[in-house]
Amino acid sequence: MQWLTERTDAIWQEATASLASTEFYVQIGIVAGALILAWALSALLISRVRIFREEPKPGALFDLRLSCTARMNCCCRSLPPSCSESRHRSAPT
Repeated sequence: MQWLTERTDAIWQEATASLASTEFYVQIGIVAGALILAWALSALLISRVRIFREEPKPGALFDLRLSCTARMNCCCRSLPPSCSESRHRSAPT
């Protein structure tokens, strides 16, 4: 039991030392900046590329375009509402 309390105390001391260091906050800032940049680039890509905005129309290679664009659209959006709908629509019934 004493080993557990010593280990817990050591972990607590390590955590409080990390929270007091500037490197910790720099790392959090870098991660947050990368997430915001990825979200912004994804929104820009979806707004600029017509394939990601529109549903594919029937014609040549319709099934291929439907499945590929649905997969890419799911990758480009952070929380896509149409992701599950696209998978159900492209599945054979």
